[in-house]
Amino acid sequence: ILLALNYHELSVLYWRTEREAQSREMNNSALAALDGAPRSVAELQVMILKHKAILLADDQRYGEANTLLDTALEIALRSHDLGKNSLAYGQTLITKALLCIDTKNFDEARELYLQAIQIVEMCWGPHHPKMADLYDIFANHEKSVDKEEASHFFRKKSQDLRDWIKHSYKW
Repeated sequence: ILLALNYHELSVLYWRTEREAQSREMNNSALAALDGAPRSVAELQVMILKHKAILLADDQRYGEANTLLDTALEIALRSHDLGKNSLAYGQTLITKALLCIDTKNFDEARELYLQAIQIVEMCWGPHHPKMADLYDIFANHEKSVDKEEASHFFRKKSQDLRDWIKHSYKW
């Protein structure tokens, strides 16, 4: 977004000094920079807060990390572009669930990741390869807290998806 903004400002400066070719070139560069940008500034804020929370959790500053994740979730909820069914919201719930696992708050973790999986699956689609990775993470967690049935459920979903991907994408 900042790169796009910089190109736009250069475009305006070139336009004001009657350098049309350079102005058009900078304008095209601004548009090209936006092609890969997140959908909204709110989404960028959520991503940055989520990443900072991960860094804080790595330093075992769990309370601060949790506060940042709550803030990120609030931003997503208030955003017109995001909301409760957005990928940014779902991914932040996953991060919060993993934080709950780190702090041994297993019941809240389970509640969060069950909600997160539904959202992320809706955004990515049920056959996205990353869904199998999520299923594995939560299968491992469920096994670690002696929830064998839930662990088996997630492990089976992961394996079924990996099998589907393997058979669907024959090169």
